[in-house]
Amino acid sequence: MSVSQDSEAIVQPSRIPSRAMFDDLIRKIEDLDGSHQIPFSDLFTDEFMLLNTEYSSISGMIAASGFLIQSSEDFAKIPDGEWDRHVRQHSGFVSWEEMKGSAVKLWVSRNLGLQGT
Repeated sequence: MSVSQDSEAIVQPSRIPSRAMFDDLIRKIEDLDGSHQIPFSDLFTDEFMLLNTEYSSISGMIAASGFLIQSSEDFAKIPDGEWDRHVRQHSGFVSWEEMKGSAVKLWVSRNLGLQGT
């Protein structure tokens, strides 16, 4: 927003969100309502992993863990404390819950079109 010499605010029309933009945002929010099955690769993108861990991918982090993981059931069987320790040692997070929470926030932001704002 610019301020004129007489101190009145001048609103720049190009910066005012349109009704269509609000309608699109509302539609996206409604689409995100409820439970979702999000693939690890969508949640833990390579970019996310490079920025937040010592690994370039979630599969690299899993492979380096030393656990034999061939399915989501195998992953679920890993003792929470041991996986939290791996996360803590190889990322900027103190726990798996914190890492997941950060990834979910970023995923929601991307899906609402808010990334970078």
